[in-house]
Amino acid sequence: MLWLKKLLNSTVIVVRSGICHLANGRIPRSAIHDIQQLCDDFNVHSASICIDRRDRCHFAGSIPREAQQRFRNVLASH
Repeated sequence: MLWLKKLLNSTVIVVRSGICHLANGRIPRSAIHDIQQLCDDFNVHSASICIDRRDRCHFAGSIPREAQQRFRNVLASH
């Protein structure tokens, strides 16, 4: 399913076993670091964040709804 997300979205960030990495696209390392911090803060162990070509974020996995805006803010600030 990750291949489909890569195809349809310009940027894909994946969290596996609590470790955040960029699966597709380009964003600064500092953004990945900040996303990792949020994952640690909210105990996110498995998730994906997809950013489409219109810069909209789509969340899947264990990212709590109340934390999603914080993830959006981090991504928008980089």
